[in-house]
Amino acid sequence: MMKFFNIVLLCLTLVILLTACGSPKNANTLLYEVKSKYGDCTLISTEEKEDGGVSIIVHDTLQDFDYRVSSYMSNISIDGSILGKAPGSSDNFEESLYNSIMNKVKDELNELCNDEKSYRLDGYIFKSIYVYADTIEEAKDLAEKCAKILNQYNLKHRLDEYTIYAAINSYYSSKTYFGSINLSDLKWTTFEDEKTDSYIKWGKKIDSTAKFIKKETKTFEDVGIDLKYVIDYGISSFDSVPDSNYSPVEFYYFKTSSGKEFYVCDFLISYGGVSNPFTNYYGDDYNTISSVGRKVMLGE
Repeated sequence: MMKFFNIVLLCLTLVILLTACGSPKNANTLLYEVKSKYGDCTLISTEEKEDGGVSIIVHDTLQDFDYRVSSYMSNISIDGSILGKAPGSSDNFEESLYNSIMNKVKDELNELCNDEKSYRLDGYIFKSIYVYADTIEEAKDLAEKCAKILNQYNLKHRLDEYTIYAAINSYYSSKTYFGSINLSDLKWTTFEDEKTDSYIKWGKKIDSTAKFIKKETKTFEDVGIDLKYVIDYGISSFDSVPDSNYSPVEFYYFKTSSGKEFYVCDFLISYGGVSNPFTNYYGDDYNTISSVGRKVMLGE
């Protein structure tokens, strides 16, 4: 009870401090901040807002497009009750950069495509482009050509997070791509390589000293685990899961600096809205993992 009271008191203190000393940033401050963050730009217009904030339009010098930057006072609320206001700021740089570049490259991308080849843009939030063709070879070639076009506009590494995914027409889905190219290095990576890399990262997240040893396809029967314990723990409904103890599962094996060996499986378990790959790092008693394993695994 005392812990809860202390948390509430801390929240109220923060609200009072933010409300007492906060005020929206002015145009000069906003301009200075976006120049530091995104690079040289020029001020086009300024608009004062009723809450004391300001909205400015600036022109990006490097890639010739405009974007908006705003400051404002936003409500601070707890359980639906408004306790005060705090200053904030936002901009639409990423969206404007995306729209500007896609307008410049759309004709070239359209020339690459016909009835058998196509592309789909997933927007500036996901930073991904999907290309489709009838064969794997054609789709890979299309992805490489699209990457070459887009890379012309990757000035100062602004598009490094963008990835082009290649898929074939018979599987028109974002989940069925077989390879991709990231604009940070223009390196072709297969889906299996990406998958392995992602689970290696999970292993290092579990233990920073972990070194990847090997990947093997086994069943729970092979390693002596009863699937019902895993199901009791909580299986993610949106991820591929084994049907039985005899279903094939990919095990990624690791070894820590202390000599401890563990594995990570290629499906997710979900508890409390958080999903992580299944692992034996925290012990083999999967039926009692809730008391310790969940806290460690989920960072509780």
